[in-house]
Amino acid sequence: MHLYTTATEADLRAIVANMNIDLYQFDTSAPAMRGKYAGRNRFKFLLRPLGDEYRLIRDDPYTRTGTRRVWAVSWRGHRDFMRAVYAIDANATFRTAIDTWRDAEDFGRRHHASGDRNIGSMMCPQSYASAE
Repeated sequence: MHLYTTATEADLRAIVANMNIDLYQFDTSAPAMRGKYAGRNRFKFLLRPLGDEYRLIRDDPYTRTGTRRVWAVSWRGHRDFMRAVYAIDANATFRTAIDTWRDAEDFGRRHHASGDRNIGSMMCPQSYASAE
């Protein structure tokens, strides 16, 4: 995930500490001097769960429980993290593998559609939003 924002690293670390998740492979670079991201901090990271509240749990017919715990943050966890960042900086931009959200209004209008993306197989489909 790439984030372009006026929020600081300390702001992001405070958000994830409250959510019991971690900024994994965190990288930052100097703010751009020109262009559409001029003056914004640039961060690159992955979100990883420290507990089970926001852990991605996939359907798995080959396990005894029928589910598999994955070392990834669920769709709901990503959504809550992005909402917390947008509460600090409404003009932040997120670039993810799923989509690019330009600001809080864009995110609020379109984020539900990202939950419908299939992360399962063709035989056993599962949407991001249902993998909680």
